Amino acid sequence: MDKKLFEILENFRPCFSRKATYYWFILVMIGLIVRADHYGISSIVRWVSLSPNCYFSLLHFFASTGWTLETLLLCWWNYCLQDPLRLKIQGRAVLIMRSHQSTKRGTKNAWCSYQPSAFRDIK
Repeated sequence: MDKKLFEILENFRPCFSRKATYYWFILVMIGLIVRADHYGISSIVRWVSLSPNCYFSLLHFFASTGWTLETLLLCWWNYCLQDPLRLKIQGRAVLIMRSHQSTKRGTKNAWCSYQPSAFRDIK
């Protein structure tokens, strides 16, 4: 799994203007995978066994101008479309995601309807 994970993460290198920012991204992704609780950035610090001083560096990573969410989403979308293991039904890629139930049922989540402009032109 490690090899496949780093193979996938390598596709995101062009999304970051600095190598250090890319390394923080890898650390965040690993932290999101291994954490067993959902207490935000402190969960990542705790489960990846980082020094507590890294908390503020992680905060800075999320506010950094060295990357954009739209670029990351576009890169992920391109990877999903090129992955040889993807499922296709009638010529269309099927993407399966894990969802979670919200305690506020019936409310609209902003991320559900978000579609970056870069995705609209992908065929």
